[in-house]
Amino acid sequence: MEREDKLNKDISVNYDLKFNEEERVEPCANYGEINIRQSKKRRKIKYFCKGVSLMLIAAFSGALSATYIIEKKYSKIMQSKNNNSIIYSNKERDLKDDTSKEIVPKNDINKVVEGLSDVIVGVSNKEDSFSKNEISKNIGSGIIFDKSGYIVTNSSLVDEVQEIYVKLSSYGAKPMLAKVVGLDRGSDLAVIKIEQDNLPYAKFGDSEKVRAGDLAIAVGNPLGENMSGAVTMGIVSMPNKKLEYVDPKTGEKSSYKVIKTDTNINAYNTGGALCNSIGEIIGINSAKLTNQYISEGMGVSIPSNEVTHIVKSLTDYGKVNKPHLGFVGQTVVRNNNSENFGVEGVYVREVTQGETLHNAGVRATDIIVELDHKEVKKMSDIQNTVDEHKVGDLINCKIWRDGSVLKLDLTLTEKK
Repeated sequence: MEREDKLNKDISVNYDLKFNEEERVEPCANYGEINIRQSKKRRKIKYFCKGVSLMLIAAFSGALSATYIIEKKYSKIMQSKNNNSIIYSNKERDLKDDTSKEIVPKNDINKVVEGLSDVIVGVSNKEDSFSKNEISKNIGSGIIFDKSGYIVTNSSLVDEVQEIYVKLSSYGAKPMLAKVVGLDRGSDLAVIKIEQDNLPYAKFGDSEKVRAGDLAIAVGNPLGENMSGAVTMGIVSMPNKKLEYVDPKTGEKSSYKVIKTDTNINAYNTGGALCNSIGEIIGINSAKLTNQYISEGMGVSIPSNEVTHIVKSLTDYGKVNKPHLGFVGQTVVRNNNSENFGVEGVYVREVTQGETLHNAGVRATDIIVELDHKEVKKMSDIQNTVDEHKVGDLINCKIWRDGSVLKLDLTLTEKK
């Protein structure tokens, strides 16, 4: 019995020692072998349970940590997002507010007015007219056409006045005294000049390209700043209508081309610009010609091509230097009588010495049948052709004399 207890004790001790050292014990006896296997099984179950427990604890801890981190991060993100959303909304609202102020896109009229804002000036016979903010008989607009201070305006604004003042478009500009360079009552155009250099100036378009139905924008600036209430719009009715004018002082007869529009030509924009849709100046407005020749609802402007020619003549000579044939004549018709043998044209009754026809050798009793390659049937045909040229131009002419047609060259001269 003693021996058996000792043996069990040795086996137990041996088992503990071996297990601690190698984690495995060789069997020493049947009894001990069973005990060792049972211990190993329990230990494996124990380790498995510990492992599972550790995994569960780790998973649970990870889940808690992840939840905490996510909630914290999510809270920050949402806060940031909310803040950003508020800022964005404010910006968006501001942008919408700004856009609502801007947002009507510029149209052709806006662009035309802005483009002319520096070159259209106020013209008056009184210095204090501009400060009174009133439109009177002798106040209107003008257009700077040369950087040295040359301005085209209406002759009716500057004719027979004691003084002329010009106010530039810049806000607060003081009125400046101007002088008359030249004027032409028939076309209602005048050139005046102020002592100022390096001014912005306008360029004129080609009025021959103007068509009936084109947009017509009349722009004036009678007060010399802000261009307030000085813009009207319509369409072109007749682009090159001829008007006959007789100077009441000299009795001289002239014809001019004009542009007729349904644009309102008035005291605010007379002397100002008539423009097309791309901002080209196609004419100079005239309230005088409008009131004199046109019925209510229509307006008159002098075409830019006429303006260019007249302005150059006024600047160079102080008057309109018009070509003149220098003769007295009448229209003849074909009647097969002994006097003209059925020739149709303009019969020359007299020629003026030193002027165009006399210098070219035309004599009384000659009949003009062609001028500048255009057939002549009446007096107005000659006038229309001459109006298309300037002094010094060379044109051809055909006359009928003593049963023959002669070709002559004419150098256009001015009236003496």
